Amino acid sequence: MAFSADGAWLYVGGIDEVYIVDPATNKTFYRERVGSQGYPVRIIGVTPDDRY
Repeated sequence: MAFSADGAWLYVGGIDEVYIVDPATNKTFYRERVGSQGYPVRIIGVTPDDRY
């Protein structure tokens, strides 16, 4: 999992895919197949400052 430099995007690994998620709405904007198995993750909450 990684954040973009400006903090607007959250990159998370999936099974054979990478997702780009809007942290404000938890909506997936983009999926890219990477050819190697990653780890599926679930958004289970937000940080205290409501950024992620």
